[in-house]
Amino acid sequence: MQTDPPTPAADVASQRIALVAGASGMVGTELCNQLRRDRRFAPVVVLARSRPPITEPPLQIEIVDFSRLGEWNPSVQLDTVFCALGTTIRKAGSEAAFRAVDHDLVLEMARLAQRGQARHFIFVSSLGADPESSVFYRRVKGEAEEAVKALGLPHVVALRPSLVDGVRTEARRGETAARVLGRALKPLLLGPLEKYRPTPAAKVAEAMRYVAQRGREGFEVLDPVAISRLEERTSMLSAD
Repeated sequence: MQTDPPTPAADVASQRIALVAGASGMVGTELCNQLRRDRRFAPVVVLARSRPPITEPPLQIEIVDFSRLGEWNPSVQLDTVFCALGTTIRKAGSEAAFRAVDHDLVLEMARLAQRGQARHFIFVSSLGADPESSVFYRRVKGEAEEAVKALGLPHVVALRPSLVDGVRTEARRGETAARVLGRALKPLLLGPLEKYRPTPAAKVAEAMRYVAQRGREGFEVLDPVAISRLEERTSMLSAD
């Protein structure tokens, strides 16, 4: 992973308050690790059900009941809300429980961003997200995108990675097998098939930080190719 260049003194003086949800997952853990070195953001408030893997400053851990997230109000104006919440139907136990996380909680985080007057709401969706899809997983992801977009926040980015590649603290047998297969096939996934390559968790986290730039507005979608091709952009991560 590339090292971010030093942040200009002027930017340090105008550090931005960030909020993170989903810190215990693969992308969320990587994001928190990167945010510890990104001097544009301080403090970084992490909402979690239990203590996440990374807790060192400038991270500030807030243990919350996500079933009552609508009652949680930030005490200061936020700049950026990063949402890496997500589960699987197998882990959730039912389609309804999956929807409660990947749709309802994501939407609650967007509403929290609205209450905190955040400039940016950056969240992880999925390749193939489509509210009209016949595939339940993709339909829920697409419906979540549409619901968040309807709130009219100043700047929203939905990242749509392919299968996320990295180290999980929990075992997901089917996902692990798919990841191994994806790595093996990666050299063959070219042109229009490039989007099906596994997306490194580190790249998703870099992309989340990158798009939280002052001056960006509206609703944006980043596909796996845009997420992964960050080499020429990472030098700008602390330039805004």
